[in-house]
Amino acid sequence: MHASLSLPLRWSPSSPNHRLLSLSSRHLSYRPVRKTSRSTMVPAMAEPSEAWRWERRHLLLSTMLPSVMRWNSMSAMAVEQEKNGVGGGLKLPEMGTGVWAWGDESIWNYGSEGGASMQSIEEALDVVVRSGLGFLDTAEVYGNGESERLVGALLKRLPVEKRRDVRVATKFYPIVPSTSLPRTSQDLLPALDASLARLDLPYVDLYQIHGPGLQSSGEEIGEALAEAVISGRCKAVGVSNFAFEELLPLYRTLERRGVPLTSNQVEFSLLRRLPETGGLLEECRKLGISILAYSPLGMGRLTGKYGKEKKVPRSRFFGRVSDSKLEGLVARLREVGAAHGGKTPGQVALNWVMCKGAVPIPGCKNARQAQENAGALGWRLSEEEVHRLDLLGQEGSINSWQHDSKVGGRNTVG
Repeated sequence: MHASLSLPLRWSPSSPNHRLLSLSSRHLSYRPVRKTSRSTMVPAMAEPSEAWRWERRHLLLSTMLPSVMRWNSMSAMAVEQEKNGVGGGLKLPEMGTGVWAWGDESIWNYGSEGGASMQSIEEALDVVVRSGLGFLDTAEVYGNGESERLVGALLKRLPVEKRRDVRVATKFYPIVPSTSLPRTSQDLLPALDASLARLDLPYVDLYQIHGPGLQSSGEEIGEALAEAVISGRCKAVGVSNFAFEELLPLYRTLERRGVPLTSNQVEFSLLRRLPETGGLLEECRKLGISILAYSPLGMGRLTGKYGKEKKVPRSRFFGRVSDSKLEGLVARLREVGAAHGGKTPGQVALNWVMCKGAVPIPGCKNARQAQENAGALGWRLSEEEVHRLDLLGQEGSINSWQHDSKVGGRNTVG
C-alpha cells in the first residue's frame, strides 16, 4: 500500500473483509496489459505517469471498496499500523516505562513540589525513547484520564523517526471511574474508544483489563477483547492482577478467535515475590503469556533514597515492608551493584525482575530517573546473585484487588 493512502478501517486477517482487501490491494499496482491476439494487442508503452497511477488507484478504490476505504494523507502512526499489521500480536521489550505519575496529582503530586511537570516528562520521554524504553504503560484512571491526554500530546511533539520507537499500552478499569458502579464486558469497547480519543491515536498497541471484578463471564470478556483486536482498536490484549484461574477462560476464548492473550500485569518485585512463589509466573509462561511487572522498585523503596531521614510517602501503598527488612535488602543491592561497576540499588532490582523473565515497567518523573532506569539494561546478574537476592526478598502482601498470588486453587483472596 502506498504511503499516501490510509486504511483507517479497523480490520485484521481474521476479518470478513480480509479477502476483499487482499484482492483489492493487488490491483493497486499498475501492470501494462499485453495480449497475443492482434485485435486486442496493446503496444508497449512508456511507464505511466504518477498522476495516472493515483487516478487509477482512486478509481479502483472508490469502485471496489466504497464502504471500507477513505482517502487522506497517511500519518506516521497509520504507516506503522499498516506495516506491523493490526492484530498481529505484540513483541514486548526488555523493559518499559510506567506513566502513572504523568498527570496524577493525588498519588504522585503532578504539577506540585516533588511531582512531575510537563517540561520534566517531556525531557523524560526523550531519554526513554533514546534508551529503548518507549513502551509506555498508562490507564484511563491515571490522573482521571490526564495521563492518557499527556501521552497523546507528547507523542505529537516527537519527530516521526522517534515516534516509531514508541508503543502505547492502556487499561480498562472494571469499575466506572470515580464511582463504585461495576462495569460489564459491553463497556469495554466504548471505554477503549474514549481512551483513544484522549490519546488522540487510531489504536493502541496493548489494551489491558486493569483488574478482576467485571460483572461478566470470562468468555464474555474474552469475546470483547477479541473484538477490540479484530476491529483494529488495539494490536494486542492483556489483563492485570488476574489469578491464573481467572485468566484461563479469557485465554481459551481468545485462542478460539485466533487472538493471543499477550500479558498479565502484576505487582512483582523483590518486595512482592508472590507471583513467582505462588506459581503464577510459571503457569503463564507455559501458555506464552508474558508477565509485566508494575512497581518493580516498590514505589521507590528499592532505589535506596528512603531511610531513617527520609520516609516513604504514605500514599505509596505498593511494596510496603518494615524498615529493618528494607535496609538489609537495599544494603545487599548496593553490594551487588558495586560488583557490576557501580550499578545502583534500583538498577540491580530492575535487573533481578528481568532475570526472572518478567518485563519491568518502572516509572519516571524526569530525565534523571529515566536515565537511572536505563542503566538496568545491557548486563545481567549471575544465577548466584539472583539466588542471594531471593533469600532477602519478601513474599509481599495480598488484597482484594490483586488476585495474582496463588494458582491451583490456593488463592485465598476474595
